[in-house]
Amino acid sequence: MGDQSQGAPFSEAEAVGYLLSRRSIDTADIVTGGLLITQHVRRNRSIAVSASSGRGFFLKQSDPMQAVQTLYREVEMYAAFVASGSRFADEHLPKFHWFDADRAILALEYLENVETFGACIEYNDDMAVACATTLGQALARLHRGGAGRGRLIDAPKPWTAVLVTPGPEVFLQYSQAAIDVIKIIQSSPSLAARLGNLECPPAEATLIHGDIRWDNILVRSEAEGRVPERLYIVDWEIAGAGDPARDIGGVFSEYLGAWIRSIPVSPETQPRDALGLAPRGLEVFQHGITQFWNVYCDCSPTGTDRSALLIRAVEVCGSRLVQSAFELAQSSARLSGSAVFMLQVAENVLCDPGRACRDLLSVPCR
Repeated sequence: MGDQSQGAPFSEAEAVGYLLSRRSIDTADIVTGGLLITQHVRRNRSIAVSASSGRGFFLKQSDPMQAVQTLYREVEMYAAFVASGSRFADEHLPKFHWFDADRAILALEYLENVETFGACIEYNDDMAVACATTLGQALARLHRGGAGRGRLIDAPKPWTAVLVTPGPEVFLQYSQAAIDVIKIIQSSPSLAARLGNLECPPAEATLIHGDIRWDNILVRSEAEGRVPERLYIVDWEIAGAGDPARDIGGVFSEYLGAWIRSIPVSPETQPRDALGLAPRGLEVFQHGITQFWNVYCDCSPTGTDRSALLIRAVEVCGSRLVQSAFELAQSSARLSGSAVFMLQVAENVLCDPGRACRDLLSVPCR
């Protein structure tokens, strides 16, 4: 096998050799052609290896130029879950196998027969309600102390404020469309001011995931696709102590972002005209938001100031819509209508979160 010092990237063949050397798979899996290997690239490089014998491994390897700290943060989170004997982790996380510090490789259970949360809520109304319910229960349990009461490192601060006053590196790292998003933000004093003043943590932080998005919520459903059999939350790379509103607002923004991306708009489309173009009404997504929020509240401690939490979550939702618009633009050569519409909605949310609760999310702010 090739050089596998810390940070050296795995090839698919080297990943198989690595698992053979640890006796995690055997030669019979190779001889019978029973290995399925797929690569994933996000903050860290990952390779999934699934054997026909039923054994499966998800190997996450840090990118030394970008994401070493995020991999080690995820390792620390798994250590906290394991040390606390967390039932939350048993039910909602892939199983931890090992961490190879010499090679900076985290090995987790490979989850088979799962789909993203976003895909599952498209099946039918029953599945959408059941998924929203399960997610509300899961995040409430996490925020109650899913990794025990030990000392936690702080979750990184949201990075959207950087878009208000970015450095010269933007011209090297970002696409022209992403730079156009930054120009739109800077041209709006109200949007720029609110993005720059969002970080106002509550008096008592709790464990948060920090990057709730549909790709990080995986669902295994029963055969008929009506009930989620198991819900997993993955990629704990920026988790830590923080405001639970960040996770709740992440859920809100994913519902709204899915609605916005479904609308065939151009950069010139006015928001009032976009509503009539949506293939599915906003009320469909509002129903999921309302179900999630009501279940979350029912499962949360009675002393929680829910009105204040909701307002903070809606502000996070606006910030995350800006982030989604930027990420959408970064993967495009030209600024899309969806990205522009997201920025318009985000500004409205941030300027009047109380009204956004009532009119956009359909969640009464009491």
